[in-house]
Amino acid sequence: MRNKNRVGERVRKLREARNLRQADLAELIGTSNAWISAIETGASSITPLTIEKLTDAMDLSLRMVKALHRDGARDAGWEI
Repeated sequence: MRNKNRVGERVRKLREARNLRQADLAELIGTSNAWISAIETGASSITPLTIEKLTDAMDLSLRMVKALHRDGARDAGWEI
């Protein structure tokens, strides 16, 4: 659960830095507020597709994307 919390915290900070509400971000990536909340609270793992959508929606740098992917992969038990 530690990595889920780290990923969720990063997503929340990135969202807030762009002055987006969860509802705004959810609309931008085509999902629900509940899904954004679940990611941010660590109740759900982030997927590569979600990382891609977040990258596009929030214009994330390569460094930020790598950090999200690394932590998300560890959480899901993927080989890195």
